[in-house]
Amino acid sequence: MQQTIQISTSSHNGLYDITRLVEAIVAESGIKTGMVNVYVQGATAGIMIQFIYMYLLFLFKP
Repeated sequence: MQQTIQISTSSHNGLYDITRLVEAIVAESGIKTGMVNVYVQGATAGIMIQFIYMYLLFLFKP
């Protein structure tokens, strides 16, 4: 399965949180286990992953 997220930007630099968009795509897919691959096209584009401790605690309740 492959989906595309397209973001229009108003400035040269910026940070855009696509977490909810990716979560929605995974939920709609019906897939319960697996891996998500995020790719960004462009010579100067990048992907940043930022973990939030409290969010992780929520996800992985003991």
